[in-house]
Amino acid sequence: MTAEGEYAAQTAVLVKKDDQVGYIHIAVVFGDDSADVIEAPVFAEGAFESTAILVRQLAYTARLGLGYRKRRYLYTPPVGFFRVTQDLATRFYPPTFPRERGMLVVYPAVPKTMSPAALCASLVERHRRAGRVFEPDAPETPLTSDFGLHGLAYGLSAPAPDVAGQTGRRWLQDLLIFADAHYLYLLSFESTQATDRAAFATLLSKVARSVRPLPAPPQHEQAQAPSKPPKDVSMDW
Repeated sequence: MTAEGEYAAQTAVLVKKDDQVGYIHIAVVFGDDSADVIEAPVFAEGAFESTAILVRQLAYTARLGLGYRKRRYLYTPPVGFFRVTQDLATRFYPPTFPRERGMLVVYPAVPKTMSPAALCASLVERHRRAGRVFEPDAPETPLTSDFGLHGLAYGLSAPAPDVAGQTGRRWLQDLLIFADAHYLYLLSFESTQATDRAAFATLLSKVARSVRPLPAPPQHEQAQAPSKPPKDVSMDW
């Protein structure tokens, strides 16, 4: 992490130029949709280590100025699923899609101004205004990631419009919401009653356990951040 709390990485590539052997030290600071790259070739043996330290320091102190905002975070994606990325959200579809209509959505973390329960209520109300009347169909369950995040899991369902040859369908939505002192982290698994909901529960739990918290934003930025739930939490597949 940089001093601003952005993700960064550093490596070195062994190179040969004529009869000289050296390194190219490389550091990358990752923004939301960009990356700043620092490269430093060095062939003086006595400067290998000092150059690596210098590149690391330059990356650590790099300022992107992106502020306290919606952000991606680290987690382990489900194996075998194919992904579609839109803005900061990522959707994962099972290999059996569309025969099994299921979709895991990992939304960006949002600056925290409400509790997980309040966020869930806000999303249910948004569905209601769109004509989808979701109701709880399972008790809320405490949730913990392997990296110290705590939250709640919610099971919801709503009547779905009848289609040719299919009546009495229901939409299902499993919401997993983590919270720390600064961010809310939302994952959603959307499916229908034709999907084996229980079979996907283990996979969903595994992804949730892998979620890593974001670093705390600088104090001077915390009061400036807007906090709104993701706009696109919907049965859109």
